[in-house]
Amino acid sequence: MTIEPKIHRGRRSRLAAGFTLIEILVVIVVIAILATLVSPNVFQNVCTAKATTAKTQIEMLGSALDAYRLDTGAYPTTQQGLEAMQQLPTIDPPAKWRGPYLRKAVPLDPWGRAYLFVSPGQVNPTGFDLFSYGADGALDKDGNPAGFKTLAIGDKAPDFSLPGIDGRTYTLADFSGPDVLMVLFTSNHCPTSHAIEQRLQKLRADYRSRSFGLVAINPNHPDGLNLAELGFGEFNDSFEEMKPYAKQNGWDFPYLYDGDAQKTAREYGCLATPHVFIFDKERRLRYAGRYDDSRYPQEETVKSPDVRNALEDLFAGRPVAVPLTKPHGCSTKWREKRATHVATQESWKKIPVT
Repeated sequence: MTIEPKIHRGRRSRLAAGFTLIEILVVIVVIAILATLVSPNVFQNVCTAKATTAKTQIEMLGSALDAYRLDTGAYPTTQQGLEAMQQLPTIDPPAKWRGPYLRKAVPLDPWGRAYLFVSPGQVNPTGFDLFSYGADGALDKDGNPAGFKTLAIGDKAPDFSLPGIDGRTYTLADFSGPDVLMVLFTSNHCPTSHAIEQRLQKLRADYRSRSFGLVAINPNHPDGLNLAELGFGEFNDSFEEMKPYAKQNGWDFPYLYDGDAQKTAREYGCLATPHVFIFDKERRLRYAGRYDDSRYPQEETVKSPDVRNALEDLFAGRPVAVPLTKPHGCSTKWREKRATHVATQESWKKIPVT
């Protein structure tokens, strides 16, 4: 018995014929709908996994810090940093250090940035603060980090708790006496900060008999500087180098460090160094912006002495005529810039040497 094969002459195979345009569009729409349903869950799971990893790492680092304290009698200071668990600190080395307290190098957070360590802590003053800014730690399109704010004229001065180069920890309450308080964000490395050094000293002398308070804050962290920015002077922006920098300039006012957490710089809205904020007796903002209009040290290059003008208005009981100016100088060296600098340095290594 012979079985004849069945031949369908009126229809081609689907694989041979392909798909119509309408069928393809329907498939694309279905895929897009599925993506809106699935992708958020996928991204949420990724974010959750990273947050879990960060929590685990922080707990691991916390245990290592506790072991360090048991041996040495105290947690590492902010200046000693988390690296104190890997090698004996060069700053105030403890006598009973028995490290290393970590088997491997201090890890970066799951987003590729260094954990922030403040000791004594601002949240935990009897211990330490150890945290990450998480996924929001990246800089926005304007180059500012998560939590960055802009103070408006009339806003209250944000409080702070920051270490000074004299070994003290200062808060806003420590400057409650003067009728006028100037908060100057400045740095060790910036040439524009260098340019105002002599004018700042003269301002200090001229207003010494007035009810005028002055505090300088370094908002920068060394991780935020690239190599090219270290060619403007002999100092970098570390806490350790703030001391000789201030001594060289004869500063007799507090110089505080915000470079580790950079919380104060975020809350004040520090865009650059130098950046000036002047507050009245009630500590409400009356002037914010540049020190003056010159980038040079020569006095004759100054055409608009903005800080002096604001102070004269305040001490005369007048509203500040020009309460806002645009600061100029060196951008704030946020720790979040480190990833970009590392990537740049890695790209340099790939350039062929000729």
